Amino acid sequence: MENTTTTNQPKKQKLTKSIVDNAAILDRRYHIYDSDIPGFSVKIEPSGSKIYVLDYRQGAGGRDAPKKRIKIGKHGALTPEQAKVMAKEYYAKIALGDDPADKREIERGKTLLKDFKERYVNEYITHHNKPSTVKGKKEVLRTLIMPHFRNHAMEDIMRKDVQEWHGKLHKTPITANRALACLSHMMSVCEDWGIREPNSNPCLGIKRYKENKRDRYLNESELRKLIETINQCEEDKTEERSMMIFFRMLIYTGARQGELLTAKWEYINYEENTLDLPDSKTGKKKINLSPLAMAEIEKLERVVGNPYLFPGYFVGVQEKLGRHHSPPNEMWHRILKRAGLANLRKHDLRHAFASFAIMAGLTLEEIGQLLGHLTPQTTKRYSHLVDSHRKQISDAVGTKINDILQKKDDVVVNLEERRENMKK
Repeated sequence: MENTTTTNQPKKQKLTKSIVDNAAILDRRYHIYDSDIPGFSVKIEPSGSKIYVLDYRQGAGGRDAPKKRIKIGKHGALTPEQAKVMAKEYYAKIALGDDPADKREIERGKTLLKDFKERYVNEYITHHNKPSTVKGKKEVLRTLIMPHFRNHAMEDIMRKDVQEWHGKLHKTPITANRALACLSHMMSVCEDWGIREPNSNPCLGIKRYKENKRDRYLNESELRKLIETINQCEEDKTEERSMMIFFRMLIYTGARQGELLTAKWEYINYEENTLDLPDSKTGKKKINLSPLAMAEIEKLERVVGNPYLFPGYFVGVQEKLGRHHSPPNEMWHRILKRAGLANLRKHDLRHAFASFAIMAGLTLEEIGQLLGHLTPQTTKRYSHLVDSHRKQISDAVGTKINDILQKKDDVVVNLEERRENMKK
């Protein structure tokens, strides 16, 4: 990093030939900034070289936009006045959306991130990821990576650049970590494509933020209250009936929201009572349909021309008639408010399904199969529930044994002896 502190000269002053000619040569680099033009300065090198530069920020991001620097020219070849004229010309171009540093990088044969991003999306992630994953990565690129790095050359992004960017995202740790993972993957692909040197990924070794995952479980009372509220909304027709069925299906199957919303009628296996998904987050998957779940499916009405269990309704919009229902987020919040439940996500119903499965005596392996987990590690998050359930069983056994020990031995009466005694 350049050292901009230095001499007894003021940090900002009107740059003139006399000021620049008489600037002290130190054992470290420093800048003298001009008081008239923001960001315009002369850089004094330990070698004695004096170079006019302009610092600026591109676009309307203000201080959140990355700071960039462009070299204007050497003192001697240019006078301060000539350099100032060029600085003003650069500012005029920047105001029109131009980026001087951008053009310099292209002229030097560098690959700008905004150009690499297009190739990364079209030639890599689109071919190696599910559509939902592609959509998520595109959003991370658009909202988090592009605003900061769009005009940076992929070859020149350094560890300190990534640390500075990641640090600005500290208020949203999970999002920050996802963005860092995405940028890291981009850098790895850069290496594979020969744009960066091997083993030069600047994201490696940067500490991720701690993520406090929140698992919310429903107790029996909350489950009854939730289902009662869903049923009431269906009966009084205050909410869309198909979505009340959808909410109950989430509870009865432990399926992911997206798995049910995108489920088609052709996926139902009536012989095995399963929903056979050709693809899901974890690949091909079977969702077991209990009698409760099958009863809910029987309540659904098919929409002509729409293949989905839960079709979307777009009146008069022909091209949207065959789509599935969108996630009923606002409807869910209304249900919770009416039920008096707080901090419950639709995905938490999946955790609730697992907890009730444990109460029913299922093992972690069996629960993992029901939920469609690829690895046992994913299901281990429920191990504390198994331990708790085992403790309850153990306590119940202990209580039973204690009851037995507290009882007095039953007195066995010999009726024959009693009769003989009575005759005497």
